[in-house]
Amino acid sequence: MPFLKEISGKFENGNIIVYDSEISLATHHVAQGGVALIKDLVPESYLKEVIDYNSTFVQSFENSKCNDSYCNWARLDFENEKSETMRCFRISHFGDVEGYSNIIPSNIKNLFNQLLKLQNNISGNNFSFFSQNKDFFVTPQILHYPANGGYLDTHSHPFLPQKIGIILCLKSSDIGGGSTYFETSNGRFDTGNYHKAGDLLMFKYDQPHGVTSVGSRGEVDWSLDSGRISLIFPVKSCS
Repeated sequence: MPFLKEISGKFENGNIIVYDSEISLATHHVAQGGVALIKDLVPESYLKEVIDYNSTFVQSFENSKCNDSYCNWARLDFENEKSETMRCFRISHFGDVEGYSNIIPSNIKNLFNQLLKLQNNISGNNFSFFSQNKDFFVTPQILHYPANGGYLDTHSHPFLPQKIGIILCLKSSDIGGGSTYFETSNGRFDTGNYHKAGDLLMFKYDQPHGVTSVGSRGEVDWSLDSGRISLIFPVKSCS
């Protein structure tokens, strides 16, 4: 069985369309320990809107005093003593997707909703964005791996409750690196030659994985348009 399997999907009139037959293929392949990829799922113009909005978001929330899962916040995350996994990235955390703070524009919220629906369809879950009436909820996060040293060391997550992880590449690195890799029984599989801007990657959530260094380690370039940028949808607990 090839480790990576491409499936079909498209973006039409603001909607992500992946037919049930393709979802079944992705679900089965990922359950067997592989990864599934939808090429060119989100158009470049939409990716730019998300990246531009994220720049505004970071400037608004990088000094937020609230770091709870249900808040909006942004921060630099590197060599965090609270984490067992070494990393270097900027994280934008969208805990208030439903817009109680009237922050997230409708086009960005639409993309979040479309990707959450797809993640639920592939995993068989029925999660929503933050709700006080449920045990778990989803918080979109944009991870910016900066040039000259952005990375994420090998790690894994519990399989439940999320089951399936998705990664939308918003921007590929201009200087190489920043690709997601997976540790398999046959060695490391690097998705760098496959997973480009606009592509969506799906994987079994407990599959060990990480992100290669963006360029050579040096003085990290934290400017918002450097390096590689990804969008993920982790499940959080309300407790």
